[in-house]
Amino acid sequence: MKKYFFRSQTIHLLVFALINFSSVALVWSSEKFITGFSDLPIMPGMQELPDANISFDTASGRIVEAFAKTEQNVEKILSFYKNVLPQLGWRVKKDTMFVRDTEILNLDLRRERDSVIVQFSLKPQ
Repeated sequence: MKKYFFRSQTIHLLVFALINFSSVALVWSSEKFITGFSDLPIMPGMQELPDANISFDTASGRIVEAFAKTEQNVEKILSFYKNVLPQLGWRVKKDTMFVRDTEILNLDLRRERDSVIVQFSLKPQ
């Protein structure tokens, strides 16, 4: 009886783990990232402006500039990135500046009519 109970619990645990891992994988696979950044998610409802993006490597590190547009307000944009970026290893240095390892990420937010243009700038420290 104990063997049956142990097997049953083990099977339930494995099924639970499989469901959780597959749902996490589904979320990560549907996550969209800013072009030029390997792990900088684009905020839901934000549209990237890829024609303005630049990216290149230098001897001291990579330099990336990317642009996106959204109808969200500045507070919601900053709140999103202040919540998401620390999960990816970034530390908040200032309201719109984040630091990770040897890189600095700046967010420049500009209002344009009913939208906000966000410039993501990555450079070495």
